[in-house]
Amino acid sequence: MRFFNTSLSLVLASTALVAAQSATITAPSGDEQCSSVPLVQNCVAIMQKGLDKCASSDWDCKCSGAANIFSCYADCVGEDRVSAELLSEHDCRTANAYDKGRSTVNDVYTTPSPNAIEATPTDATTTASAKSTSEPTKSLGEKAAPSKGAAQKGPPEFNMEPGKGLRFNPFPASLGPNYNWRLTIRRPLARLGALHLLSPFFPDVTVLAQYSSDDLFSFVTLPDVRALKFNIEYHNRERVSPGYWFVSPYLHIDPDPPSSLYEQYQIGPHIYDDEGRLVWTGSQQFDNRNVFDFKVTNSLGSDPHLSMVLQHSWDGGEDSGFGIVLRNDYEQDRKLPLRRDLGIFDIHEFNIRPDGKSALVSIYLSHEITLEDFGRPGEPTWLESGGFAEIDMNTAEVIQWWDSFNRIPLYESVHYGPDSAAEGHPGWDYVHINSVDKNEAGDYLISARFTNTIYMISGINGDIMWRLGGAYTNFQQDFTFSKQHDAKFVESNGTHHIISFLNNASDEEFNEENMSSSMFVELDTGANPMTARVIRRYNRPDSELSRLRGNTQQLPNDNVFTCWSKGGYISEHGADGELLFTANFTSPRYSSYRGYKFEFTGRPNTPPDVVASVSGTDETNMVTSFWVSWNGATEVATWNFYAQASEFHFPVLVGSTPKFDFETMFVSAGYLDWVSAEAVDVNGTVLGKSEVHRTKYPNWKSVGYKGKSSHPRPNDPSIIYQASDKTGGDNVIDEAGRTSSDAMDTQTQKTIQVLNHSYEAIRNIGGLFAFILLLCLFCGVVASYLVIRGWRVRLYQRLKMEDGFPEEQAHLRSTHHED
Repeated sequence: MRFFNTSLSLVLASTALVAAQSATITAPSGDEQCSSVPLVQNCVAIMQKGLDKCASSDWDCKCSGAANIFSCYADCVGEDRVSAELLSEHDCRTANAYDKGRSTVNDVYTTPSPNAIEATPTDATTTASAKSTSEPTKSLGEKAAPSKGAAQKGPPEFNMEPGKGLRFNPFPASLGPNYNWRLTIRRPLARLGALHLLSPFFPDVTVLAQYSSDDLFSFVTLPDVRALKFNIEYHNRERVSPGYWFVSPYLHIDPDPPSSLYEQYQIGPHIYDDEGRLVWTGSQQFDNRNVFDFKVTNSLGSDPHLSMVLQHSWDGGEDSGFGIVLRNDYEQDRKLPLRRDLGIFDIHEFNIRPDGKSALVSIYLSHEITLEDFGRPGEPTWLESGGFAEIDMNTAEVIQWWDSFNRIPLYESVHYGPDSAAEGHPGWDYVHINSVDKNEAGDYLISARFTNTIYMISGINGDIMWRLGGAYTNFQQDFTFSKQHDAKFVESNGTHHIISFLNNASDEEFNEENMSSSMFVELDTGANPMTARVIRRYNRPDSELSRLRGNTQQLPNDNVFTCWSKGGYISEHGADGELLFTANFTSPRYSSYRGYKFEFTGRPNTPPDVVASVSGTDETNMVTSFWVSWNGATEVATWNFYAQASEFHFPVLVGSTPKFDFETMFVSAGYLDWVSAEAVDVNGTVLGKSEVHRTKYPNWKSVGYKGKSSHPRPNDPSIIYQASDKTGGDNVIDEAGRTSSDAMDTQTQKTIQVLNHSYEAIRNIGGLFAFILLLCLFCGVVASYLVIRGWRVRLYQRLKMEDGFPEEQAHLRSTHHED
């Protein structure tokens, strides 16, 4: 029983191989960093048997065997893992060269990897460049000519002995102190050890592609999902606030039309932990549609909820967008439309109020006007105004709404002027509302990007109470900001207010400052004149500009979490301004309009997903690999894995492993056909169980199976695991002195196991035995019928008279004679 977590990469090295001293090692010692050294030793020993059976010229067999051994080191970090990696690389490249009829194999691509190992050059002039070779007959036996000033290099040598293992020494002492060596992880292995046998079942998905170096995750259990990866840099991990990241990546800000092409799920609402590991993807739940303002709301009951804006459909038809609320089991709680006369449900804001009774949304409306304000009377144009609406969270009825038309004059816009050309519908977007908030007094705070102004709107009559920023500010201020987003109340008490917002300082065309920043501003509206001052400012860590979108969030511990939008760039600062971490999508193609950080407990009501695959070269080294995930579950600490002899048998525990990633892998001995998994929390409470699945198997002939029969038969897990475990346990306890009742219990268990084994043996005869029984039964019935019928014939046979005729005929003859 062996298990390995899938959080470590299963990749191959493309290396500059140097002269190595031939040596032999066992599987990892205590110095090797592995999750479980004994399990790795057992795994290597089993896989070694398969490799030992390979003929010297059977490179396909050697590739599979070496890759199987390398897969045993999935949870290890150290020299033995590197050695196994290099041997697997060599054998598989050689097999590949034979298959393609050439002597060298070029890399398909070269990418950096977090597992790359580099030896720091001691002499820059003598650095040896990395080169991958796979010549089947001579590349490992020839010595490369040394470059000028470099140490002599010899052929790499591997030594694998039965039952022991292998060692490759990348730094032989004979090379001298000036030798420079570089190992670069380049590409995933075409045959991923014992796991490559899964590939026939997922022909369009690279097995274990989540361990490659591309910019998207792939998962065996969710093959249609390609979630984005994060690059993360921590500066002070200890001060980071707890919580998950809530992002909604998009590729295009406008909805895409439907396509007949297959599209994997990449966009929509996603939750990540602080290691950048996926926790939940809702991409498939919302059919790969754009989602915005995805966050946690805690005002709709005792359990947390998730809220978001589902963008309108691409054709602007009946689906004009919705405000969506999910429970923490990820099932829909409510779906709120916007009244049709207020336009589509805008993507900028879905702000559920603390009492949970209403929500604020941004709106955009179009009006046809004349350009009198710009000295062009009689010239018409369309104008797109901005505003907000407050809607009921139960009925979606509009409580009240506000529009900038005839309230914010045209000349306040910095986006249009007297020389701007008239436009058709929808018209000039002259204010561009991008956020709305409300204080306890019932007044509203809105951000207008194209006036560089934050407005306070009276909740009584809709009048503008004051302007902060822009050309018409009502405050005495010694700072500037522009093209801002996400203005929110931090505090609001009478004439004293603290607000936060993202100062973009730029748009697509211009910039007023050299970098964007997250700002906290204190306002005194009771002073004359009113004053505003910056009390906290956090500059964008890379000193760049966020020209579009973004938001800032004050966390419960007073840290500040900021989403700078483009590329999914996020950061967290301490209240004192210390940068704690930064992260961004590995793929620059995607962005997230906003990003948030919250503590959250997810409890999906769907079962965990499990996939299992069997592999091996003969009956002696069969292994079953499990992959399990549970989309959205945040409390899983451990996975238990079960197998059963058939769908009617009881499951047998075959092992367990801690959960370290979205998808966890487990490897167990034997061919286990009916499998399942069970999620357990830190207290040992079972959270959920998967359905029972059949294990997938390959075309045994095509993968080189060399067993006694054409294909292996599944093992009974109760014999492989339960029986062996109990037998071992009995021996130990007997030596310590067992009671007679304990011995009887043990004997009973063994008797049951023998009976089960006998039952399975009879059951394997199956159809033939049943056919013979039915045939015998049929023959018996026919024979019995014939015997009984024969007796009845003899019993009722007519008796002959003395003259030889039956009684009736004799009587007739006598009567005839009398006439």
